[in-house]
Amino acid sequence: MNTLSSNRSSILYLILPLALFFTFCNKENSDDKHQNVVTANINGKPWKAGCKESPPFGCGIGDLQYYTNTGNLELGASDTLGYANIRIRISELFTHGNYKMRDQTQCGIIDKGEPCEITRHYIDENDPQEIEIINIDKENKIIEGKFLFIGRDTNCLSEPVYITNGYFKMKYRP
Repeated sequence: MNTLSSNRSSILYLILPLALFFTFCNKENSDDKHQNVVTANINGKPWKAGCKESPPFGCGIGDLQYYTNTGNLELGASDTLGYANIRIRISELFTHGNYKMRDQTQCGIIDKGEPCEITRHYIDENDPQEIEIINIDKENKIIEGKFLFIGRDTNCLSEPVYITNGYFKMKYRP
């Protein structure tokens, strides 16, 4: 009888930590899926940020940097194939509302095989473009927003790229 009781205790000591581990891991992964998302339509086709798992560094769909003291925000995300990257920069972002990307240095980058390999589509302030910041959660370091813009590559003279129905909800750093 003593051996049976001892075996049950050993099994509980083994199962309990594993159950807790998987519970916390699943909760963490579940929360990440709801927080770290970047989607858009690129020239009318659905696009979603993603990545390939690469040990030992893991997988992150993109990077959102936000500095609360200056209001500078920079979002970068790419798809799993490395076909398209979306970059957004905003200055003086302190609250939710509508913002514009104002100058040529703030851009969307689209990696294409044709006609120029890598094209960098810059924002022209005369074209429609907008970012709506829906929420800034400073306690949990999460920013949510919508975006649209037209990008033009003046070096390659390729066709403009239309980014519409853009959405992001990401945890930011620092």
